[in-house]
Amino acid sequence: MKTKKLLTKIGQNYNNFKLKLIKPIKEINVTYREIQHIKSGAQIIHIEADDVENVFSLSFKTHPSSSNGVAHILEHTVLCGSEKYPVRDPFFSMTRRSLNTFMNAMTGSDFTCYPAASCVKKDFFNLLDVYMDAVFHPLLTELSFLQEGHRLEYGTEKSKKMALEFKGIVFNEMKGAMNSGMSRLWQQIYKALYPNLTYRHNSGGEPLSIPDLTYKNLIDFHKKFYHPSQCLFFFYGDTPLEETLDFLDKSTLSTASKQAPIPPLPRQKRFSVPKRIKDFFPSTKKDPNENLFSVSMLACPVGKQLDLLCLQVLSIALMSHDASPLKKELLASNLCSEAFLSIDDEVSEVPISFIFKGVLEKNNLKLENLLFNSIKKIGNEGIPNTSLDLALHQMEFSRLEILKDDSPHGLNLFFRTCLLKQHKGDPVESLSLHSLFKDLRKKIKDKLYVKKILNKYIISNKHRASISLLPNPKLEEKELKAEHALLKKLEKGITKEKKLQIKKNAKQLTSLQEKEENLDVLPKASLKDVSSTPKSYSLKKERKNLYLRKTFTNKILYSTLLLDLPNFKAEEASLIKLFTNFLPEMGWGNRKYSQHLNYIQSHLGNLSTTSPVFTLDDNPNKLYPTLCLYSKCLDRNTKYLFSLLEDFFQHVDFNDFARIKELLKQHYTSLHSSIGQRAMGYSTRQSSSSCSKLDQLSNLYGGLPYYLTIKGLYDDFDNQVESLAQFFSKIKNSLTDNWTGSMVYTADGQMLDKIKRTKYLNSFKPKVADSKGKISKLNKNQVQRDAYVIASSVAFTSYSFPTITYQHKDSVYLSLASQLFDNLTLHKRIREQGGAYGSGSRYSPNTGTFSFHAYRDPHLFKTLCAFEESVENISKKRFTDAELEEAKLGILQGWDAPLSPGSEGSFEMSLLISGKTLKDRKERRARLLAATSSDIQKAVRKHIESSFHKGSLVSFANESFFKQKNAELKKAKQEILNLRNI
Repeated sequence: MKTKKLLTKIGQNYNNFKLKLIKPIKEINVTYREIQHIKSGAQIIHIEADDVENVFSLSFKTHPSSSNGVAHILEHTVLCGSEKYPVRDPFFSMTRRSLNTFMNAMTGSDFTCYPAASCVKKDFFNLLDVYMDAVFHPLLTELSFLQEGHRLEYGTEKSKKMALEFKGIVFNEMKGAMNSGMSRLWQQIYKALYPNLTYRHNSGGEPLSIPDLTYKNLIDFHKKFYHPSQCLFFFYGDTPLEETLDFLDKSTLSTASKQAPIPPLPRQKRFSVPKRIKDFFPSTKKDPNENLFSVSMLACPVGKQLDLLCLQVLSIALMSHDASPLKKELLASNLCSEAFLSIDDEVSEVPISFIFKGVLEKNNLKLENLLFNSIKKIGNEGIPNTSLDLALHQMEFSRLEILKDDSPHGLNLFFRTCLLKQHKGDPVESLSLHSLFKDLRKKIKDKLYVKKILNKYIISNKHRASISLLPNPKLEEKELKAEHALLKKLEKGITKEKKLQIKKNAKQLTSLQEKEENLDVLPKASLKDVSSTPKSYSLKKERKNLYLRKTFTNKILYSTLLLDLPNFKAEEASLIKLFTNFLPEMGWGNRKYSQHLNYIQSHLGNLSTTSPVFTLDDNPNKLYPTLCLYSKCLDRNTKYLFSLLEDFFQHVDFNDFARIKELLKQHYTSLHSSIGQRAMGYSTRQSSSSCSKLDQLSNLYGGLPYYLTIKGLYDDFDNQVESLAQFFSKIKNSLTDNWTGSMVYTADGQMLDKIKRTKYLNSFKPKVADSKGKISKLNKNQVQRDAYVIASSVAFTSYSFPTITYQHKDSVYLSLASQLFDNLTLHKRIREQGGAYGSGSRYSPNTGTFSFHAYRDPHLFKTLCAFEESVENISKKRFTDAELEEAKLGILQGWDAPLSPGSEGSFEMSLLISGKTLKDRKERRARLLAATSSDIQKAVRKHIESSFHKGSLVSFANESFFKQKNAELKKAKQEILNLRNI
């Protein structure tokens, strides 16, 4: 540990700080401290850990009193310049001026937090300084409010008048977010369960309520909730405690006054009679597969950790997989196609929500009665100890595992501690697994205790709401008319002076966005802070195709079994992906699927299958398709993991047609109901499919062609199930009868030595393949210019074209060009000026594909112009050496991002298979560090400008959006998009 032994006893002082609590927590290898700043009263949670990825988060209680989005818009606006850093967008500037491993800001139902992480100490404190000045001393200018929140502007010509429009980044973001049926269902659940608390409001903002927010409201909200004494400061990692405390005191707390804390939320008054609600969400057609139904109830305060943990364990035991007792009965009824249970532990009082998809409206009550009768029966008969044991095992595993791939491990601990602290709970109790689990294990094996919990919080709970949410193809048009009616109403009240002010605001905002800024006032990491050597996670080659990765894993073994797929045709690719998805859900060995799923839950942390496709460095057009079987378990359960792998090689039961039908129904319903959420991914895959064979395979694996294949199978299941099962069996037997591939095991040295002494490693000896599996008839798509109609008033757009691949010496320059496109043009034009929620460009060296994208975007033609402008700016060398250095830092952030221990072995194996040696990666890194502005300019002119107009354009939005945007394209003498229905 680097941390100096400081504040080791409760009551000790260090400068202006007092230690209120200290607790070593051995099971996760950390020391937990609660510290109070004496003068201001500010609270600090510090988790000391032997982890170089240091994390901070500044967390505030924020309790909105309406759905005008004030908390969300404030979260955006405080990051638009501060007293010390008076630049337009210090947040996005720091994303490229630092070596951060994570930067974000998040608005919850009753909190707003500002987390960031870095592995470089100087960079960590730079980020902390920028964030603290942003939240405590923001400029909060009215122009920033108009840009980030909402504003009125005169837009396109209509009847010889300029039409009045709503604009604003959050306004457009929420228009996109609230098009989702699930988003609307969650909002309805909270509105129903908490009629007297802040949770009834949409903290993100309802699109037609956002215009109610005034600039004064925003300023007042900041004054009320964003004082230093009301902030909960969170720190995690190995940065010395005294350095952190000294920095806090000097930069902010020493001059902060003490203010009254934000009071905790009151308890919600309980209902005497349950509620029943019916509502609708926008869709392109009435389809019962999209129907949503929920039964939700309010349970215990979040501070009652033992009751909460019991409910979470019961949710796993009863509903975590298809063979769980309650879920199995619900699905077998054929009253729904999908069912899951959600417990939200981030709010003051915990809601329990049973969510069902594909329920006919006439069956809602029947399904609800089945739900309660089944739970009563389970309560009376008792839950089998095996089911409770597997649930406890899953809870234990999830809390022990160190995960870093999507966000820092320290951020996971923030959510487990700070939100509980803000609700007057005990964070130590949440982190102390063994003591809490010990108490629960005693209680939960008592049948009467379980029955009491089920009865109290579910069966006899009158504080519940049953909500039916149905697709309505006319709702989007109705809501658009309501928006236009509101605009007309506002227009009638606009005076000549107000009209001039609206135009003046638009002009001033454009001037602000175009203004050149001196970003040197912001701190910056240096390339001197970067290692000249790439990260490497060395593998020990135990024998042919068997590799071991030794690292600290907190007593968890990670197994990666990589099998070469047999030859297949391109038309079979979507079925290969479906096989991959269904494989872990079928029966293995001598076990039926239900026994198999219970076995996994009882002994493993997870079993999953993916279908990675590798390209070889010397020939990117040669694809190497594989199946990856990924599993993990606690040290004490390694024999069960290896036994399960033996079962896989022995037999997988694809003759269970009823199971295949059940899985297909669930899978289709999930895909069909989430087209809007998947729109950006579908758009990118579809546009890229014309660029390379790998992109086309990726599209067949998970794009629109995959969805359409699943739809075809679902619609004609009875006629196709036998041939589908035969195909699955053929692929499985081809994989295992004479299997070729590789194995990687990741664990600490003691665990690896232990498994080397077992018989299991000798049971899996792959043959050496003379050649890899081939995909026949795989061709790139034709260039497209297509518009896919979905229920969304904002667009998800992608434009892709082919360039050079990894092995070309200029490849790294295109990676840098992508950063420059984003930093200098796309963010400003598409987000700041255009009001889209996000945009960017992406270069894939493996395929040579270059893509531009924009999402939740109210524009199309302007966005396409911004794509082209970004290329022109770099081609004409309109960038400085400092901006090039920022681009290099941006690339290195991704290259050097920490991995979860469980991912280290498989990551290194992927490099080995692809032929990306450490020497090659060193040379690529050196080329990046030495790149000049002339190198970038020449590469863009040679490889991007020459291909830019040969790309495919794909966009997703509603039909009226495309009719308007096609008219704009036609007026600009641009090729229009072909409208396509899904």
